Amino acid sequence: MWPAYKQILLLAYALVLKLLSKISLLPILGTARLYGVGTVCAPLIGFFCGVSSCAFVYCVRTALSFSLGTYGGSFLVHLPTFAGSLVLSSGSRHAPPLIAALCIGTFIAHPVGAESFIYTIYWLIPIGISFLPAPSIFLRSLMSTFITHAVGSTIFIYTHETTALFWEMLFPQVWFERLTSALILTACYYAVTRTIHLINRLGFESNPCQNR
Repeated sequence: MWPAYKQILLLAYALVLKLLSKISLLPILGTARLYGVGTVCAPLIGFFCGVSSCAFVYCVRTALSFSLGTYGGSFLVHLPTFAGSLVLSSGSRHAPPLIAALCIGTFIAHPVGAESFIYTIYWLIPIGISFLPAPSIFLRSLMSTFITHAVGSTIFIYTHETTALFWEMLFPQVWFERLTSALILTACYYAVTRTIHLINRLGFESNPCQNR
């Protein structure tokens, strides 16, 4: 059983993400929708928490979608960002290549995906990063955002009517979208860690007894 404070913090995090999702940031390629800040930053929790915490936030965000009337795809809407946070939190080198390979196989199994198999070449990136001995925060962010992209694209091809031309037109734009997302996620990581460090430092200095 988690401590009450941790449950409250995770619930607050999910609520903040919901609010930040209202702030448009990046276009979702192939659609008229925009990424909200909350969507891009959602995997951030994976840097600081374990798998169970990521799953808790995913369930809360899904429940919030239900409560706000987004029924049909509520379980799928936040699944890509959950997968992105999962590969950051699991600490396993097997999770990223497993998820990426599963998405590649599932995407190509679709008739349209079979014609657009070149699109899945991007998902080899997280597989390659997972084999590095000590990937940087940026590379881990890049791995996470491409896993998010892989899961999201696989869901999209099975839930929307698309053509091979549709995916071929998106292909040259994906790198910019993913690079931007990775840079934002990296910046958020350092902003959070610096803030935590500053708070801890101020708390230490405000208690002179700790200096003895």
